[in-house]
Amino acid sequence: MVRFSEISKIYGEIKALDEVSFEIPKNTIVGLVGPNGAGKSTCMKIMAGAMAATSGELFIDDQKIESYSPDAWKKQVGFLPERPPVYEELSVVENLSFWADVFSIKNKKQKISNLIDKTGLSSVVRKPGGSLSKGYRQRLGIAKALISEPELLILDEPLSGLDPMQLDEIRKLIRDLGKEHSVLFSSHQLHELEQVCDYYVFLNEGKLVSSGTSEQIKNQSEEPWLCVEFFNEIAQYPDFGKPTRNLKKDSFEIQIQEEAGASEQILNWSRKQNLSIKKMIWQKPDLEQIFRDLNSNR
Repeated sequence: MVRFSEISKIYGEIKALDEVSFEIPKNTIVGLVGPNGAGKSTCMKIMAGAMAATSGELFIDDQKIESYSPDAWKKQVGFLPERPPVYEELSVVENLSFWADVFSIKNKKQKISNLIDKTGLSSVVRKPGGSLSKGYRQRLGIAKALISEPELLILDEPLSGLDPMQLDEIRKLIRDLGKEHSVLFSSHQLHELEQVCDYYVFLNEGKLVSSGTSEQIKNQSEEPWLCVEFFNEIAQYPDFGKPTRNLKKDSFEIQIQEEAGASEQILNWSRKQNLSIKKMIWQKPDLEQIFRDLNSNR
């Protein structure tokens, strides 16, 4: 279990993080979500031991970061930055050998062999880092992050720039890693996170705005949207409920309390407008919409 407890980080007059708290349980993939400037990078740097928090506490298995030496903490946390550190003139196995020496890894040869198998690098093991595709660079970066057998694995935009086949392969690898490690997966693309994450942490302007499983976050959201489509064209949109969205000549979506009277209200309004309803569907907002709403309300 990794615990981020009331962490703040202040640069001069800028509060990059403001008393942020969340947990990353064992064998769980947590999606860290937020727009640029939300505080994601600061969170990851503090967790990786590359930056100290101004206040608050960070724990792994109830042990504070201060109880570890800097080197010992770095062995507890594997970090894949957005641009993986690859020595281009060294082969894949030489890259891993270098990092194994940095971390003073015992049984280096066996450990590297196991990592090559786990991360799917066998076919490129003798190729220089500079010749690797983006997908294989990510695999090598993940192997490097795993070399110290960390409790926590931090992945910063690991799917960025990959082609569809590479996306599927790296997603599967991340899911497999989530069975053995606590994983923090940072991205601004929620549709990618939804395919691998068990839990989500939403940040904006340095503050925690929501956290939970997909269902928990959806249940915390406001009223669902009622999607209404007509056989004929709409002359004017309704003036009740919350503002409509996705306005089209023959359909709209309106946020309105989900109850028996809401559908009747739309039916009565439609009759007065001489509109014939083609279909009417209740739709709970997806995570993308919830995140947009959370940010727009701040």
